[in-house]
Amino acid sequence: MEHAWPLAVGMSLAIVAACGKGPPKSKSSDELKTEYGARMEPRLAKLYAAKEANEFASDANVPNIVVHVGTDTLVAEATDLVKEPNRRNTDRYDQTSEPGLFPLDDNPVFNARSLAGSEKGYISATDEPDYKLVLEAKYVLIVNTQWDSYGAAAGGVSTFVPFKVHGRATLAEIETAKPLGGFEFSATNSPELTSRTYTSPASGTTNDAQRVVREDFVKQYRAAISSGIKTRWPGSTTTL
Repeated sequence: MEHAWPLAVGMSLAIVAACGKGPPKSKSSDELKTEYGARMEPRLAKLYAAKEANEFASDANVPNIVVHVGTDTLVAEATDLVKEPNRRNTDRYDQTSEPGLFPLDDNPVFNARSLAGSEKGYISATDEPDYKLVLEAKYVLIVNTQWDSYGAAAGGVSTFVPFKVHGRATLAEIETAKPLGGFEFSATNSPELTSRTYTSPASGTTNDAQRVVREDFVKQYRAAISSGIKTRWPGSTTTL
């Protein structure tokens, strides 16, 4: 027992020291700008150039590679890869805005543009993984879509029009804008929504109905892109 007391004291001191550290301090906007800001605008310029160079790229003579979305590969819609402010991103919380692969508060390119000052938005420590992905990714998958029908649903009980798109996704090396192949795809709302009359939830407002239709479409849209990635580049992984 004579050695138990020093051991207990040591353990207590260790616990106090560990508890004293607390959670990591959240980075301020100024700290994030200092760490990532100077590199972001040149990086965005490379992404814009990759998009311009691959609008009509073919699959001829491209290597078979493996990509990992969210690690070495960034997915971005062509409408986000423009120098001027994006019409869809005027208000990142606008519930009537055109749906895309990413909600506007979870869009890596939009968040990077906000950090660089080229888009109206917020700079947040919670978006730091997006900043890192944009800066460190080796490839970008550029998604071009054309609308076949634009979803709509009224409040209460209504037969609604589904969202429906078709398009092409093209992979490019960011540093060189070299095309690395791509695939065609299409997406629409799930059959559970499109095959029956839709009754909106909760308060039964038009916004509620629109939100459900839009969120379902985004889920199907992401699934179509994920399937295309895994089929075109076997062994690839995706976080979509």
